[in-house]
Amino acid sequence: MEAMKSIFRCLVAALVIALLAVTTLNAVTLADSTTSNNLDQTTSFLSNVVGLDMTKYSLITPFYQPRNITVPPNVTLSNPANVAGLNVDAGGYNFNSDTGTLDTMSIFYNGQLSSVNLYLINSSSGSYIYAIAPPTDVINQANDLLTRYAAFITQNSAIDTSFLTSMKDVLSSGNIQSSANFTTGNINFQSSQTGNRTRLQWIYTEDSIVMNWKRVEMDFNNNDLTSFYDSWSLYKVSGLSVISAQEATTIARNAAQNVTISIGNANGTVETLKVPDLSNASYDVQFNMLPYRGDDPNFPSKIARDPLTLYPYWQFHFYFNQSVAGDDGVQVGVWGDTSEIIYASGYGYLGYNPPTTSLPESFPNPTTEILPQSSPNATSAVPEFPILAIVPLLIGILSIGVIIKNRSRKID
Repeated sequence: MEAMKSIFRCLVAALVIALLAVTTLNAVTLADSTTSNNLDQTTSFLSNVVGLDMTKYSLITPFYQPRNITVPPNVTLSNPANVAGLNVDAGGYNFNSDTGTLDTMSIFYNGQLSSVNLYLINSSSGSYIYAIAPPTDVINQANDLLTRYAAFITQNSAIDTSFLTSMKDVLSSGNIQSSANFTTGNINFQSSQTGNRTRLQWIYTEDSIVMNWKRVEMDFNNNDLTSFYDSWSLYKVSGLSVISAQEATTIARNAAQNVTISIGNANGTVETLKVPDLSNASYDVQFNMLPYRGDDPNFPSKIARDPLTLYPYWQFHFYFNQSVAGDDGVQVGVWGDTSEIIYASGYGYLGYNPPTTSLPESFPNPTTEILPQSSPNATSAVPEFPILAIVPLLIGILSIGVIIKNRSRKID
């Protein structure tokens, strides 16, 4: 029950943030340097990276910008996008042209442009107005985009752009197909095509662990770029787990056994129950490399952690033979670099049946990672209202929120 309440509180918090942003869509003006810088970066990206002829587009004002969505730092994370040292801004900008309207949404982390989504509205041509016509095939266009993006990064920051050279090398390897998934060096390359839509992803890989939080992604519709996402240059990697799966399991099981479950009675009293014996309990486990998003007050980390660094993270669920006060089991998170407990609490899923067999105590490190959602399947379809443009950001907030507020940690 507590886990379900956590989910509800998380969803409510995220929706409130979104609603507050929507109510101020037409009230925000170019009033501060952050806003101006976000607009400047977005316009520069559209011109210098995408290759649009921005002299043919005029900014529509007032524009909508649900920016600076943070709240005062709170380790209990009423807003999961906010932790000390992390500031997330979102800017929505519409541009008019003779052929229709270009609707964009940009997301910034600590002032660094991370994501741009493009939508055509009422376009008579069905395409953008380019300064120079791009290649007619996606692969050559992606190659040009990576080249121009390297120059864009160099102009706006001191970030090393050598990773983009490696990504271009992947494109020229001759292994690119409409559907591909292979690893070369520290890059796992994935491509997929559905109808007129194509997605290309370069994902950071280390020791066979694919880290979806650190990647570059491009989405195209009819060979026009509809979404660009770069978290490769955003996130660092702290290092892989120094504890094995078996060691992590032992640590997590000991923590799970010490969890107590509280039951509120009708007379206002609270009864505390110990969890059943978990020594032979069924369990499942995931290993991920995830960004720090705040501490559980009951389990503060003993080392300083950075919200833009990926850390080794073990996630466990231990299942009861039968529900206890509405809880189906205990969930535990373990930092793989320090062996510290991240969280330990009871949880429950409505209508969920736990597995009846245990996983072996010794198994290879799982490499499955839950994707952070940088954007939906971007299209050039027309959103009926500007509110639709905040959906990618809200999805990201919700997905990260479920990590923190719902201790089941089913994660960007």
